[in-house]
Amino acid sequence: MHLYVWFSVSGMYLVMDFIPNHTSDLHEWFQESRKGGTDNPYRDFYRWSEGQYLPGGVRAPPNNWVKCLGTRRMGLWVWGVYQDIH
Repeated sequence: MHLYVWFSVSGMYLVMDFIPNHTSDLHEWFQESRKGGTDNPYRDFYRWSEGQYLPGGVRAPPNNWVKCLGTRRMGLWVWGVYQDIH
C-alpha cells in the first residue's frame, strides 16, 4: 500500500518539507559562485562575507553560527580560498 493511501485511510495527513535552498559544495551553482566577480550571475546564490578581524589582525568568521549534525556541532563558515572570504 502506498504511504499516502495509508495516511488517507487512517484519517491522517502527510506533511513533507522540501528545502530547495541547500546545495552541496560540489554543485555547479556553488562552484560558479565561489569564482567571485561582480558580474557573476551565481555570486548572490550564496552568502559570502569577509568576516571580522580580531585583535592582532587574526581573521575570524563573521558570526558564531553553527551547524548541528546529530550530536556534532561545528562552525558554519568555511574559508573560501578562491575569494579570500568566508
